[in-house]
Amino acid sequence: MKPLRIGIYGGAFDPPHRAHVGLAQAAVAQLGLDLLYVVPTGQPWMKTRQLTSAEHRLRMAELAFTSVPQVVVSDCEMRRSGITYTMDTLLTLQAQHPQAVWFLVLGQDLLPTLPRWQQATALSQAAQVAVLQRPQEDAPALQEVAEQVQQELPALQVVFLQAPSSTISSTAVREGLQARASLSNAQRVHWLREYVPEPVAEYINKHHLYLD
Repeated sequence: MKPLRIGIYGGAFDPPHRAHVGLAQAAVAQLGLDLLYVVPTGQPWMKTRQLTSAEHRLRMAELAFTSVPQVVVSDCEMRRSGITYTMDTLLTLQAQHPQAVWFLVLGQDLLPTLPRWQQATALSQAAQVAVLQRPQEDAPALQEVAEQVQQELPALQVVFLQAPSSTISSTAVREGLQARASLSNAQRVHWLREYVPEPVAEYINKHHLYLD
């Protein structure tokens, strides 16, 4: 029996948008994943912005990824006190599937930061890193970045995935909503549906998120 192939895809998901869902679908398809843990972050060490409450971000993630059957949204980082480190998350999830093959799914911008991550050497030994490469990206240049990182983390195995084309960002969604605070609820939801899955748009509207 082949071992399970499991990915971890973390982020603030504040809010989760259609590009997040597309990236999850790409990771599942290109890596042949049996399971993809989507992990909304708790208190990340790399973010300085105050995040929306864990309760809201968890629920929005659950609503956003229903179209990807391989996805399980995990609250393991939100239940952990203190700063969130990826290695702790990996160990928590690996304990549930000790025989699996693990992939850490992340955007290409994070690749050069890996040597600075907590327990970076252990992390590079415990999971392959699946880098979501933006369309029209200079592949040789990105490969060169990977090789530079591997000089500091010799055990690191990097797999490149082709990310779907998108210009959506959580920042743009938050700022776009703030700019439309004077519009009616119906108008804001109509705008939101272009960027986030419909259940997420309805949830944001119901709880008046991102309007302050």
